[in-house]
Formats: sequence, structure tokens, C-alpha cells
Amino acid sequence: MSISLADARYAVNRIIGLVRRGLASLRTRGWRATLHRVGVHTRRQPPAQREPLYFPASAPFAPFSVPSSERPTASIVIPVYNHCVHTLACLRALAAHPPAARCEILVIDDGSSDSTRAWMQQIDGLRYHLRARNGGFIAACNDGLRLSRGDYVVLLNNDTIPQPGWLDALLDTFAQIPAAGLVGSQLLYPDGRLQESGGVVFADGSCWSYGRFESAEDPRYSALRDADYCSGAALAIPRLFFEELGGLDSIYAPAYYEDTDLAFKVRAAGRRVLVQPASRVVHDEGTSNGTDTSTGVKAYQVRNQSVFAANWQDALAAQPAPGSVPSPALLHRRQRQILIIDECLPQPDRDSASLRQFNLIRMLLDEGAHVVFLPTRGEPASRASDALQAMGVEAWHAPFLAGVGSWLRDNGKRFAVVLLVRYHVANECLPLLKQFAPQARTVFDTVDLHYLRERRGAELARDQRLLR
Repeated sequence: MSISLADARYAVNRIIGLVRRGLASLRTRGWRATLHRVGVHTRRQPPAQREPLYFPASAPFAPFSVPSSERPTASIVIPVYNHCVHTLACLRALAAHPPAARCEILVIDDGSSDSTRAWMQQIDGLRYHLRARNGGFIAACNDGLRLSRGDYVVLLNNDTIPQPGWLDALLDTFAQIPAAGLVGSQLLYPDGRLQESGGVVFADGSCWSYGRFESAEDPRYSALRDADYCSGAALAIPRLFFEELGGLDSIYAPAYYEDTDLAFKVRAAGRRVLVQPASRVVHDEGTSNGTDTSTGVKAYQVRNQSVFAANWQDALAAQPAPGSVPSPALLHRRQRQILIIDECLPQPDRDSASLRQFNLIRMLLDEGAHVVFLPTRGEPASRASDALQAMGVEAWHAPFLAGVGSWLRDNGKRFAVVLLVRYHVANECLPLLKQFAPQARTVFDTVDLHYLRERRGAELARDQRLLR
């Protein structure tokens, strides 16, 4: 396995620091306690076990029930046109893992000619609406909006398998961030690869599915963040606000770019568009309209790009140039980016220092900063990384954090401020920061007054060398 020069420099600095601290510990704590502390700093933690993706069992149709409420918090609107087997799988997934939030489920049938009508009418709790004529995705969604009773409208494609907790994660985001106007799910391919964690829009109106074909666990795609748009395959928006915006714009009928246009309208109204990776939805992309943009409904994707670009010409001027490769540096270019380096991720339920650090991060986020957390131990994903990502922190972890040195080499230029936590972390990282992040203001967080602890330890050991 090769190692970069930057990682080698960091490793040397770390080894020197560990040796110095180890010798000091031997003199004050003895060899047993010292070996224990060395083990804590050098052993790898086992990776967290991730739940496998849920898929309902394939079985012939039989009547069943779905969650329903007369006073729903959320109205899940599923527009359909044939493909009744996909619709059935989606509804079975919703029935298998009902959300904590009260909800109603509306299937808006755009004139299906298969078994959709016969099956839907046998599902208890489902609100089924058959449109008078086929009008396309946008018309079906707008019918769903008019029929909805919930505080939030959730658009959901019928070729999706919502994962457990998906809806509650979407709705909780509105409570967490009052300025949120639209929140989208992270979309996955059936094989678990990432399909989209929010979308990027370029200056010519073309779009990029951020994270496509990458790992859904990659820290670049796993944190709550602002997005240029979120796919209409799975998104939530306050119902009254959606009505104020006029629903989906029929200028894009029958489909494509209506979700991008909606996101730009949400921002123009002063609210935020967010992608919530904790809300995971498997999407069988292309089931309804295929993937060939030269024929059928899919051809409207090309036409509607021009319509969208003309409608949002001024806003698009501030977007990245076509051909740019989206990255955290590019996506957060308008924010002050702050890097926090500590030996491990904070766990506020375990110690006061972590609680203090957690609250400091909250304050930075409230000020509009983009916060990145780099743990030098390279620990795997855990509840601690999940908690930070849920706040909107780009929290790195193994195996995506290959080495501290190479990570700083690749990312150092994007930070305005670097906060170093603990003196030994500062000792290990300062030489690399001088080389790879010379523009950043470096701040040192002592956490504790180390010299008092070291002095008292030396006094107890009566070690004159340490006292000097």
C-alpha cells in the first residue's frame, strides 16, 4: 500500500508526539496505565453496522392497509401512470414501516390502463383519485396538492422504496431549521449506490446529480446541507407555502425541470432548499419515462432546460460554470468554511468537553458557517458522526479518510479558519497546515489548562525534569 508524502509527514509527527507523551506518562503513571493509554490512541474501532436496504417481498396482490389519518401532518402524494407492480411495492414499503408522524397517502392515477385501479381500490386507508384524462406528472402532482389535507405535501414517485424513518427525517428537518422551505431525500439505486444527494445546477441550466454512483456513506454526501434543487422523486414542502407558489409550473408539462424550478422559487421566496441524507429512498430511475432523452416524455428534459434557463437567467449567473466538477469546496463557496481537527468525534452524552464542542459547532452553524470535522484517529462511522451530519457538519471518518496528511493536502485551501483541539493534535498538524492551508487563520483550543495537570503530575511524581 502506497502512502503519500503528506501522510508520511503526519505519521512522523504523530509518532514523535506519542513517544514524548508516553515517556512523560511512564514517569507519572507507570507502565500499566501508560500501555492502556497507548492502546486507546492506536487501536482501530470496529465499523458501525449499517442496516441493509429494505425491499418488500414480491408476492401476488392481496388487500392490505396503509397508514392513514383524518388530521395528517403529511400528505404523501404518489402520481402514477401504469406500472402497478412498482406502485404496489412502494405502498407495501410504506405499510411495513409506518412513520411516527400522522400521514395520509394519496395515489393520483393519471389514466392507467393496467391493474392499478382494481388494486388501489382494495387497499384500506389509501385515498385513490382517478384523473379524468392523462395530463402528465405535473398535472397529477398538482391534483394531489389540491386534495391534500396535511401541513406538508410529500411528493413521492411510485418507482421508489422508502426506507424506514424516511418521512420523519424529512419532517424533523423543518423543525430543526425554521427557514427550510423544501427538503429532499437522498436517492439510492437498488444496489445501494448513491443516485443523488441533492442536485447541482450550472449557469446554463444543466444539472448534476451530486454523488451519482458513489458510496452513500461518503462524508461528502452524508450531511444535511443546502442544495440547488432536490429531485421530485421524494421531497417535502409546507402545503400552504406550496399553494402560494402555485404548485408545480405547468409550463414544464408534462414533466422535467419542474422540481428544479420549484427549488429556485423556494429560494426566491427567502427560504432554504435542503437535502436530508437521513431520509433514504431507493429509486428505480427511469421506470416511468426511460432514460433516452431523444424520444417520448424524456425528450422534454432537453426542451425544458432551455425554458428553465430563460426563466431564471439572472439567478443562474451566480451558478458554477458548465463543466465544473462539484465538490464541497465548490458547493459551499458562498459560506465561511471552518475546519475543526480533534483526535476523535465529540460524544456529548459522555463528557463535558464534547458537550462544549457540540455547542460551539451549533453556534458556528447558526452563524452560517460550513463546518468540517476531521478526527485524526480515523475512526469509522458511528452515532457520533451521524449526530454531526444530522446537524449539517461534514464529518469525516474511515474508510473515506485515508490519511490526515493527504486529506489536508487535498482540502486545505478551502478553509478560512482551522480550529485545532488539544495540544498534541496541534503539534501533529501545524506543520501540515502551514504548507497546505497557509491562508487559514489557525485557532488553538486548549480544552483544559494542560500545564496545570502536567505540573501537578510532576509534583506528585517529584520529577524535577518535568517541573522544568
